[in-house]
Amino acid sequence: MSHLIKRFKEDLQLAGYAKRSVDSYASAVLRLQRFYNKPLEDITEEQLRQYWLCCQNEFGWSAATLRISYSGIQHFFYQNAGSILEYFQQHQMEA
Repeated sequence: MSHLIKRFKEDLQLAGYAKRSVDSYASAVLRLQRFYNKPLEDITEEQLRQYWLCCQNEFGWSAATLRISYSGIQHFFYQNAGSILEYFQQHQMEA
């Protein structure tokens, strides 16, 4: 487990999230990273959008599962980059 994921889980625990939520959110981030097989900071906003479309259309994820994934990934980027939009704007400018 990467340092960022470990820190993310600890931050959620400190914020009072239930163990199941912590595990679900961390799992969502890890699934995204494994799907693209590259560091999270290299994933673009469009790739993230395509990931969720694939999860819905190809893997048959329910709306509830998509919401958990979205929430976990959004929390991760918010905690590590200030906000998800700021994160993507910052990395798109670097590309």
